[in-house]
Amino acid sequence: ILWALRRMKRYYFVLDPLFTEDAKKAPYFILKGHAKALLGTDLTRRLQEVSVPVLVMGTKEDGIVRPSEFSLAAKNIPRASQVWIKDAGHCPTLERPGESHGAIISFLKG
Repeated sequence: ILWALRRMKRYYFVLDPLFTEDAKKAPYFILKGHAKALLGTDLTRRLQEVSVPVLVMGTKEDGIVRPSEFSLAAKNIPRASQVWIKDAGHCPTLERPGESHGAIISFLKG
């Protein structure tokens, strides 16, 4: 858990200065509890219950979520579409806004 927290904090501190300021305000035990809850939760079985169209936007360079997890979500959500954003990490809408927003608009238009 500590490794995941350090990696997540390091990634966001470099990427997003606003997150950095917010994260400095959060007590460490809250971040640790959040990470522990996420690491112990697997909702894969419930993905099939999603009944609305979903866009799964993934990146292969994400430092937090593995590419296989994006693919697993897209495979298990009945009405999912998947798109890969190139040359982006965990926050493609911040790192590659043109490509990300284009994918979202295309998805919404059907």
